[in-house]
Amino acid sequence: DALPNIAFCISNENTPPEIYQKPFCQINRIQADTYSLGVLFYMLVFHKRPPWQKYIRKGIVRSLSSQSKQQRLATIEKTYLDTIQKAKKTMKGTQLKIATITLDMLHPNPDKRPLLIEVQKQVKELME
Repeated sequence: DALPNIAFCISNENTPPEIYQKPFCQINRIQADTYSLGVLFYMLVFHKRPPWQKYIRKGIVRSLSSQSKQQRLATIEKTYLDTIQKAKKTMKGTQLKIATITLDMLHPNPDKRPLLIEVQKQVKELME
């Protein structure tokens, strides 16, 4: 039996920031999947949602001006960078390595996110 055709779907909670840069239908699904998995990793590592997620709501994208979208992206990036700095100050060793993998998956620029095969390799190396 053939597998059913499953439609691509991202919930508001896992919507990547690039929703403010291009129409949802033009978002790279592989990069978006990396981001969504990164949200899950973040919740497992940090025991909360990424702090910038409150600025990402795909339902309001159409109502925002270009300037508002750019402001949201800037806020997301600043909050992301602040989170990296905090992790570097408060975590060490394997915990910091896992946090770094997680935060790389959540990079606001989709082109800077690792491929999932790279994430798999990094996690496997930590487990050995």
